[in-house]
Amino acid sequence: MQTSNLVASMRRAPQRRGAALATALMLLAPTLRTAASPAAAATPAAPPAAAAETGGVLVGKPGLPTDLMPGIPRQSVPELESVLRRDVLVVADMDRSVAFYENVFGMKRYYDRIYKTTPEDEYLPLGEPLPRTHHFVIMKGSHPQLGMIALWQSVDPPLPAPADPYRRFGIGDTVRVIQINHIAPAYDKAVAFGGKIFRPLHEGNIVAGDGITRLVKSFFVYDPDGYLIEVNERVLPPELLKAAKRAAAAQ
Repeated sequence: MQTSNLVASMRRAPQRRGAALATALMLLAPTLRTAASPAAAATPAAPPAAAAETGGVLVGKPGLPTDLMPGIPRQSVPELESVLRRDVLVVADMDRSVAFYENVFGMKRYYDRIYKTTPEDEYLPLGEPLPRTHHFVIMKGSHPQLGMIALWQSVDPPLPAPADPYRRFGIGDTVRVIQINHIAPAYDKAVAFGGKIFRPLHEGNIVAGDGITRLVKSFFVYDPDGYLIEVNERVLPPELLKAAKRAAAAQ
């Protein structure tokens, strides 16, 4: 189907024939190589029963489904791409929470809306459905789309306060990690705001995903509603830091 569309486009647009022909050859190349290969002709086709024999579980990786839906072959399902856009935090006092993320991390208010719902259109598991007034705010950092933090408050009726917002960490809890370019002022602002510090500002070496050991400064703080946040700042490797200092001194 792809090749016939390319041929039709070449007929309609002669000026694009060269590019379309190249694309068609690229699409056909694996098929041509397979057909021309003696080894391919002599090798029997692999049995398609891998998923069926294991009940839809990928062989060699227990627990990983081969199909998104039963009865649909994996090759017919498009490759999924996902992006975590934001977290939504349930808060008790919207003004207090907005002030925390603005003052400590320099975030800006990206979205702000107060709205009402009826018991019929309640969409959150809040217990007994009630007419409710919601306040929803999205805070945005330096990235234009990613890493946002949304704050949600049930204004009327208010939700009951947790017995201990700074309880021992357990299953179901999460840690939000915020990277910042100047961590010392952020730490001072968190303390001045009254944020509960779990681990004070410190530094240490970590091995990053690229295998390079980097110096990282970090601290852990609870936000006003008891959400734990790791704040960190990556520091240049010592050799690069020395080079940067030498370059700055030479100017």
